[in-house]
Amino acid sequence: METTVAVADVLAQSPSNNARRLQSRLRGQVGKAIADFGMIASGDRVMVCVSGGKDSYTLLDILLSLKRSAPIDFELLAVNLDQKQPGFPEQVLPEYLRALGVPFHVIEQDTYSVVKRVIPEGRTMCGLCSRLRRGALYRFAQENGFTKIALGHHRDDIVETLFLNMFFGGKLKAMPPKLKSEDGRHIVIRPLAYVAERDIDPTIYQLVHSYGSKAHRAMYPAMANPQLSESTRLSLGFGPGDHMRMCAACHEVLCKCRF
Repeated sequence: METTVAVADVLAQSPSNNARRLQSRLRGQVGKAIADFGMIASGDRVMVCVSGGKDSYTLLDILLSLKRSAPIDFELLAVNLDQKQPGFPEQVLPEYLRALGVPFHVIEQDTYSVVKRVIPEGRTMCGLCSRLRRGALYRFAQENGFTKIALGHHRDDIVETLFLNMFFGGKLKAMPPKLKSEDGRHIVIRPLAYVAERDIDPTIYQLVHSYGSKAHRAMYPAMANPQLSESTRLSLGFGPGDHMRMCAACHEVLCKCRF
C-alpha cells in the first residue's frame, strides 16, 4: 500500500525554524477556515481541483497534512482538467502526484478549441473558459459522488475580488469561502481563505524542489530563492498589513455564506 506524503509534515520536522513556523501558520489558518465555515464534515468526499499553479499545490498539500491529524474521516481526490492548451506539459502534474502517492484523476476536455472558435480574436477568453471549466468539474463531481469541491483561492484573491466588484460591477460582493451552487447540487469550499499569497510562494518552492521533477522545477524559474516572493507581495498597492485588515472587513460579508 502506497504511503501518501505531505510536504507540510516533512517541513514540520525540518531544522529550519522559518519552515516550521510557516507550515504551522498555514495549517492553523486552513484549519480555522474549515472550522469557521463548516467546510468539511465527517464522511465528506472532497474533490481538490489542482490546476498546476502554486495555490492549488499548496491547498492539496495542507489538506493532506490536516487529514492525517483530523478528528474526522474524509476522502481527498486531486482532480486536474486538461483543457488541451497548446504546449501544456501534461505529464508534469501526474508525475508529481504519483511521486507523492496521491490519488488523482485527469479530466480531458478540449475547451480550448471551443473558446477559440466562439470568441473573436483580440477579445478576452476568460469568461467562457471559466464557465466551461466549471461545468466540467461540476459534472465530474456529480457523476462520482463528491460532496465538496475545494478550490485554491486565497485571502488576496478574496479581497481583490471585492474591489473588482466594487469598482467595475457596482456591487458589494466578495468570493465566499463556502458557496452552494445555483442549482443547489454542489458545495464549493476555499480552505485557503485566511492564507496570504506571500506565504504560498515559499511553500510551493519547498514542494516543487523537494518532490518535483526537473521539468516541474523548470515551471517555477522565478522561485530559485523563496525570499524573492517578498518583492511581489501584494497588488493594488496595499502595505504589509492592509490585506489582513481588508480581509477582516470582508468577514462581515463572508459570514453570511455559512450554512
